[in-house]
Amino acid sequence: MQYIDVIEVYEGETETSQIEEQGLYIEFKSDGTYVENEVGGPTESTGKWKLDGGKVVILDQGTEDERSFIIKEVTSSKLDLEFHLEEKGEEYVLIYVYHFTKEK
Repeated sequence: MQYIDVIEVYEGETETSQIEEQGLYIEFKSDGTYVENEVGGPTESTGKWKLDGGKVVILDQGTEDERSFIIKEVTSSKLDLEFHLEEKGEEYVLIYVYHFTKEK
């Protein structure tokens, strides 16, 4: 099962919720490419990934689709990635923590 913790920070207040996400998959390939797919979604996404300092995964560096994820935990069967979304001009920050488990 995959799930996402959503943490909303607004004016010093924090609210946390959780979304069960059974159909979100990402595969990081050894050649520096990735495949991201949401079951039932319109299409799969592909691109390049890079590990920065062993603590951050950067997808599609140098493009308008660039995203950076902080590695929270990684084991042979689990990957937790944190993504911060800050809207310019807004007073809130959304933090998404994606929890992936390896398919058997």
